[in-house]
Amino acid sequence: GQPALGMGLGALWELLSLDAPIGGYLPINATVAAGACLLMALGDGAVSPEAAFPFGVAAGWSHRFLESFLRDRRAACAARCERRLALGGAPGFGQTAAIELAKQAFMTFCILAAALMFRPSLAAAWPGAPESVRGALSFGMSMSPWIGVVALAHALRVTA
Repeated sequence: GQPALGMGLGALWELLSLDAPIGGYLPINATVAAGACLLMALGDGAVSPEAAFPFGVAAGWSHRFLESFLRDRRAACAARCERRLALGGAPGFGQTAAIELAKQAFMTFCILAAALMFRPSLAAAWPGAPESVRGALSFGMSMSPWIGVVALAHALRVTA
């Protein structure tokens, strides 16, 4: 394995997604973004981290969008449980929670599976990508730790 790459990408994604999930706002899902990057950048047929990084962004944002959709639908689940309680019945929290967790797990699995399935195409296309694209992604990847440190400073409200 490559623990340094895994640790580095994981830490980077955590730094880049420091906004807390408060109220209706959900930041990019750092765990899914890092997972997608690592699935693409490790093992046989892996691509370079700078090639995998944009797909981590896409996976993290996709997860965030779909999770917002699931959260909106969960409001209906809460209303059903509330009606059951009002009628003197059992709310069915356990069954409802199990179903919602299964939906969440399935969604996450599908997003990561899509990243893994796209990896061979990216590995084949990356060597022929224009140098300007490869250079821009390499530069962006080299700048991302600094952007992460700025995000950390902002989250901690550090002032000079």
